[in-house]
Amino acid sequence: MDHDLIMTSLLKWIRSSAEYIVEVDPERNLCYYGTGDSVWGINTLKKAMAAYAVASEYEGFDEALAGMTRERARRLAHGMLRYALETHLEGSMTLTDGRKWGHTWISSLGLERVMHAVDLLLPEAEPEAQSLFRRVQCSECDWLCDEYEIVAERYNFIDKTGFIADYGKTNNRNKPESNAWNGSVLYRTAMMFPDAPRAEEYKKRAARFLANAVSVASDARNQTVYEGKTVAELFVGDNFFESYALDHHAYLNLGYAALTLSNLAMAHYGFYSRGLETPPAVFHHAEDLWRFVKTCTFPDGTLARVGGDARTRYCYCQDFMVPLLIFAKDVFGDPDAEAMEENWIRKICYEQELSGDGSYLLERCAALKEASPLYYTRLESDRALAFSIAWQWERLLAGRANCDPAKGGCERTLAEPYHGFSLERTEKRLVSWCWRGAEGPTGLCVPSDGSDWAEYRHNMFPEICSNSQVPELLKECEHEQCEFPGGFLSVGRAENYALRFHAEAEADKHVADIRIAAAALPDDAGMIVLQYAKNLRRAWLRSVKPGYLLIQNDIFNGKRRLLRCEPGEKILLSSGGEDAVWKTGSDWLNLDDKLGVVRCYGDGELELYRPSRRQIGISGRAFRDEMLYAEEVCIGARTKSFWAQENEIVADVGFAVAAGLSAEETQAMAAEQFPVEPGGTLRAATVFGADGKQYTLAADFGYADTAFPFAKDLRRIAAVRIENGGAAGMCAALYVKEQTNESI
Repeated sequence: MDHDLIMTSLLKWIRSSAEYIVEVDPERNLCYYGTGDSVWGINTLKKAMAAYAVASEYEGFDEALAGMTRERARRLAHGMLRYALETHLEGSMTLTDGRKWGHTWISSLGLERVMHAVDLLLPEAEPEAQSLFRRVQCSECDWLCDEYEIVAERYNFIDKTGFIADYGKTNNRNKPESNAWNGSVLYRTAMMFPDAPRAEEYKKRAARFLANAVSVASDARNQTVYEGKTVAELFVGDNFFESYALDHHAYLNLGYAALTLSNLAMAHYGFYSRGLETPPAVFHHAEDLWRFVKTCTFPDGTLARVGGDARTRYCYCQDFMVPLLIFAKDVFGDPDAEAMEENWIRKICYEQELSGDGSYLLERCAALKEASPLYYTRLESDRALAFSIAWQWERLLAGRANCDPAKGGCERTLAEPYHGFSLERTEKRLVSWCWRGAEGPTGLCVPSDGSDWAEYRHNMFPEICSNSQVPELLKECEHEQCEFPGGFLSVGRAENYALRFHAEAEADKHVADIRIAAAALPDDAGMIVLQYAKNLRRAWLRSVKPGYLLIQNDIFNGKRRLLRCEPGEKILLSSGGEDAVWKTGSDWLNLDDKLGVVRCYGDGELELYRPSRRQIGISGRAFRDEMLYAEEVCIGARTKSFWAQENEIVADVGFAVAAGLSAEETQAMAAEQFPVEPGGTLRAATVFGADGKQYTLAADFGYADTAFPFAKDLRRIAAVRIENGGAAGMCAALYVKEQTNESI
């Protein structure tokens, strides 16, 4: 790893961060970064403190690059640490919002994440500050022992089904990440202060927290012993499914799975840096979870958020991949993790250069900076903290190699029925479908090394926008799936709700019923998706976008895509101009000779909806500009407001997406379609796969009978059905015809 690259980035960031430094009491050296208030304000200043502390360790500190002397950076680091300690419940001050921090489920996180920096500053601190630090840590640990209930539960909805009146309200008992950091701070405090009166109690409590961090149902029978008790005795509940899927914040949340592992990494290096053995409970199921996370990670270290992402893309959980990747290469011996780490760090540095002022996110998040200094500094300091960890830990490891070639690669298939989640991954293609996503059901079909293609906001799921003030809410309902060698088949239903209208007292509305069948083809390239959406009431709709395949076109691909289709080719430059729909005049298109799309049926041609500005942002929030731009591939989009009638079919399309295909190969996918009876609910889409075989995905969105009349001469690969009684049921089947298309 290039240590100079990391430090240069940190020094540039320090220059940009100076506008957010507030010196409260220069004589006592008390200062903060950001807003200086409670919860994320106090945690944000601690992250900045870590960056300043680590950067000021560097003998080659470049004052011109940092905009300050090495001595001032060190003094500010001490000032932020002192401010953090003094505003705790044990301290003498309050935060800028008049409150103190401490004694909550999250209060110990801030210091636990920055202990690599505290270890640098504490020996230099005044005895009074050292004593206060000990009191703060012991106070937090005492509270965790005496007042805090350890909980763990796999499901994040109150009734475990998803069918609740207050959709989105969670039970708040899924606690993998907080159990990890709270267990870690207990172990760390017992290690740092072995003479503390309750040190042994801290260790026993830590073991219970950590046994219930990466916990699965079978742990109820696990006889592994931590701190004198078996895991079965310590077991409270299972935060993870046996597959290691995680239902956090009520969706398949890969980010928080990675975040949990990053906290375990921080605990480990706290012991390792002192030459001590890490308590075994820290590693409980950690490598098993890493295999799941790694399978959903691109080679450049970017998480493939297969369950979607409710927050700013490429931030927060993603930034904490840095400590995780160091942990994976060093502790798990993963030979691929070092390249992932280096690639992600270079990606951050690239974005930092585009910002122009040393900040990490200004180019993409200028509107967020204007709207919320707290949120913006929180995200900026996440990256600065990650880089400070990388520099400190890489120096600690001093190039130590612990890689096992046998641990290279990743799983080919992942699945978790609760989330309606299926994934197939090879060297060529990453394809997935998830019904229980952050912003509704979402699918992916991208090159396996193509992080810059992926976007997750109900991708490949029709967008139906009402005249409400907030984006539509998509509630996944019944779904079924099956996996087979080389692919999967999924079918299900979701409901579209419009919430918070402009008119006073206008009630929230269940607007549409949406049914989807999706199949990953066993050709290592393609995916077929069928969409069928019915309006349930007369409703004023702002837009309907059938298809809705999102393709990222922003800084990470150079803000440029080459589109080829039947009439010719066109350069797609990222956002600018006015909202527009560009009709391709074609039933196929290809981007950059890497991703192909074929229309199989549906009113209208393939077209691109091109927003005038970035449209992918934080779920449920709206800013002047969002944080990522994506092309929207649609079929027959309606972008002007209209009255949709009761029972009107507003989306009825079938299409295929293929990863790793050239324009010529995409064009060759087109095949003759099977006729279906007008007015019914039976649909079918046929394409030639990359292997030359003809594939047909058929679905009946109104009846659960998979005896499709046209399929008698085809070989059925897989079938799924949902029995819901008569017309409420649905089914789907994937077929292959062994004839080949020699043009592919």
